[in-house]
Amino acid sequence: MSWLSPLLTIAASLFLCLTSIKCESALSEANGASYSTSTSLTLFLTFASLFFFVLAKLSGPGFLPRGWRPADLRERAALERCPWCDGYKAPRAHHCTR
Repeated sequence: MSWLSPLLTIAASLFLCLTSIKCESALSEANGASYSTSTSLTLFLTFASLFFFVLAKLSGPGFLPRGWRPADLRERAALERCPWCDGYKAPRAHHCTR
C-alpha cells in the first residue's frame, strides 16, 4: 500500500487549514477581534475531513457473504456470476481475481 499520496493529502489539508487560520488571525488583530466562529468552523471541518479520510484509508470496503443473491429477480439477471465461487458479482467490484 502506497502511503505517499495519503500523507501528501493530509499535509496539504493541514497546510491550508493553518494558512487560513493565520490569515484570519491577522485580519482579526487588525480589527481588534479575537478567536472567531469561522476559525472554529475551519478547524472542525479540517479535522473532521482528515478523520474520515484516514478512516476510509484504513478500513476495507467490506465483502458480500458467500451465497449472497439479490432479492429482485430483475437485478439477478443484470448481475454477473463468478465462475470460481459460483456467486453473484457485486456491481463495480473486483471479485475472485487471480
